[in-house]
Formats: sequence, structure tokens, C-alpha cells
Amino acid sequence: MTGSSARQRAAVRWLVAGSAFLILAACLAVAWIPIAAPAGAGRADTGVKGLIADHREAEAVALARTLLGRARQDHGSGSMQAADAMDSLVYAVTAAGNRDDLPEALGLAEESARIREASCGRECPALAETLRTYAGLLWRYEEYRAALPVAERVLAIDVRDSGPRSPRVARSLYLLAEVNRAMGNYAAAEDLHRKAVSLWSDAPGIHILDIANSLHYLGMLRWTMGDFAGAQELIGRALVMREGALGREDERVAADLNTLGSLAERMGDRAAAMSLYERGRSIWEKTLGKNHPFVARGLANQGRLLSASGEYAAAKDLFR
Repeated sequence: MTGSSARQRAAVRWLVAGSAFLILAACLAVAWIPIAAPAGAGRADTGVKGLIADHREAEAVALARTLLGRARQDHGSGSMQAADAMDSLVYAVTAAGNRDDLPEALGLAEESARIREASCGRECPALAETLRTYAGLLWRYEEYRAALPVAERVLAIDVRDSGPRSPRVARSLYLLAEVNRAMGNYAAAEDLHRKAVSLWSDAPGIHILDIANSLHYLGMLRWTMGDFAGAQELIGRALVMREGALGREDERVAADLNTLGSLAERMGDRAAAMSLYERGRSIWEKTLGKNHPFVARGLANQGRLLSASGEYAAAKDLFR
């Protein structure tokens, strides 16, 4: 299959989604980015995290399985080292998104939590990190009701262990906010995200990307509740922060551009939407390659806009 035909087939799949994609585009564009998703990576192996950052999730899962086998052999199945390796594998499965791996990951998350409780008690920071990773797994696979009490427990441990205004508490608030948002508890999610931003703002230079992530999702909440101008302002602030911290050509910047393009389209500003989609797609092509699904997503967005304006030949040309 040629590169052009691969792009066409992928883009057609996105076009078929039609107007439903317009509502979901921003969430999908951000959720795959490890820094923006609520999964905890605190105790994950650096090699596993590096592969995930490079979008080599299947390799990350394979490496994490190997490391778990070694930890069990060298230190014992009930050791803290084995629990660390279990957390790495759970984190990798969370990033990969392969539901076939979910039963294994759920079992490992529960086993790791039991090891932590037996080794350091029910209130220790290591247990909170394991539970954070567990809640992130449940969130990723849309098991939101199961994730909620786990996320609430993480927050309680972090508050008791590190104080009410620590960065760890901010991370827990972010996690709990995203679980509530996914469940449709929008008022609670908004309040939790704003509390997280308040804590991170104590050291904005260090936590600029964390603040941007919460602002993005606060914007999505505003969008969901019909406040398009409020959504545009919040997501625009997130974009400025990411551009300042990461540069104008980072793939996470492209995620915000795609979201703002979808929002501009929803508000009837097709010219602005086309410009935003084009810039986001260009960044994804440079950073991820022309045949990546997110490039196809950008092409589908642009093609839909052109088709809606009767510019069918121009829409077709996008996929040549």
C-alpha cells in the first residue's frame, strides 16, 4: 500500500465519524499524551517511560513484562521491586490501550497494592503511587465507577502524607477531576481542576505543563456545557503555555490547535478552523510522520470543511 493510499484509507475512517467526531476530537487528541492523561508514572521504569514518550507502546509493554519477570526471579514475587515492575507494566498497558491486556493489568495493579500495604501500610506514599497508576488504568479503559473510589483514596493518602497544598495533592486532584469529568459530574470536575491549578500556581515555572493540561480540560468542560467563548479562552491559554514551554512545533501544541479548530468549526468560523487544522496537521506530519492516524485526523477535518463548502476537488486533493 502506498503512503498516499494509506492516508486516504485512514482519513476516510475519520470522515465517516461525521459530526460526532467534532464533539470528541479534542478529548481524543489529548488523551494519548502521557503527560495529559491521569495515569501515574511515578514508579515506572525509565526505559518503559522513554518508549511510551516515543509512541512505541507495544515495545514498552514487552519491556515491562521482561522487567517484571526479572524482578520476580531476583527479588521474589512479593517484593517491593516486583511491585515497582508491576506498576511499570500497568502504566505501559494504560498507554498502549490494548483491551486484551486489561485483565492482566488489573490483576497486577491489585497485586501491587497488596504488596505495598503489607510492606509499608495503608497510608504510605508508595501505595498512593500504585493506586494512582491503577486509577489511571481504569480511567483509560472507561471503568470510571471503579476508578472513582481508587482516585479518592489516592487523594486522601496524599493530603495526609504531604499536606493539603503539595504538588502530589494537585496530581491527585487532577486525576479525580478527570474521573468525574468522564462520569459527567461536570461541576465537581471543574472545581477539582481549579483547585489543582491553584496548587500548581504556587510554583508555575515548574508546573506550567500541568497547569496547561488542567486549563485544556476546563475548556472542554466549558464546551460541554455550551460556553464556547469560555472554552476558547481557556484552551487558548493552554496553547500559549505549551508553546512557551515546548516550542511551537511540539505534538502537544498540535493537540491544542486541533481542539481549537474543532471549537472554531462549532462556532461557525470555518476560516479559522481551517487554519488551525492545517497548522496542527503540519506539526503532526513533522513529529509523527505523514501516515500517523493523527495526520489522517487532521486531513479528515480539513476535507470535511472543504466538502461542506462544496469544494470537493480540493478535499480530494488533500489525500493525494
